[in-house]
Amino acid sequence: MKPLLKGLRKAKSSEELDTQWANFETQFPNARSFNQYMKKNWIAPTKRSKWVLYVREDYQHIDTNNLLESWFKALKQHCLEGKRRLRADHIIFILQGAIDRDFRTQYVKVKRGIQPTKPSRYDVERKSKAEALELEAARKMIRRDDESKGNVCV
Repeated sequence: MKPLLKGLRKAKSSEELDTQWANFETQFPNARSFNQYMKKNWIAPTKRSKWVLYVREDYQHIDTNNLLESWFKALKQHCLEGKRRLRADHIIFILQGAIDRDFRTQYVKVKRGIQPTKPSRYDVERKSKAEALELEAARKMIRRDDESKGNVCV
């Protein structure tokens, strides 16, 4: 059941979602109450924007808070050294020193070319789309907004 539900979430179009939902209902005909719940609260067209990737506006594909949880774990282990129940001013003092120092070190490494920045998967996809676009097609997508002192609008 779980792989089918994941497939619903990753649908690339409304038609694909509807097809996968019909497949789900066929495979689980005895789960009537669950199917009704899903139709009402999740499959309805007005509800899709909250969870189906093809409709989500941000299209970032960040599905869980695992990234945030991982960051907090590293923060607690490395910066706070596993200490618990610290006063707020002590936490701020530790984090200001450790995080600020780490950020500045990373910034200098990237700025001087010692360490390259790693683009996200989203950035890589955007770059490949941009490179695949013909120059004339790209020029047609740009217009000059004369009223705003020559700003370019895409």
